[in-house]
Amino acid sequence: MTCPFAKRFLWHTVHAGAVLSSVLTIVEIFVPGSILIYIHLPGLIFVTFILMIILFHYE
Repeated sequence: MTCPFAKRFLWHTVHAGAVLSSVLTIVEIFVPGSILIYIHLPGLIFVTFILMIILFHYE
């Protein structure tokens, strides 16, 4: 059972997450001692894990 809306929503979510991740990575590189890396990395791992579960569920 695949839902086109869910797949489209998921694709946009993944794309937005990739853009946000890239921006945060650039900020972390140019701001020494940035606290963002401690928020960014666990959040990125968690979101990636959740998205993988959703993607495998809809395949």
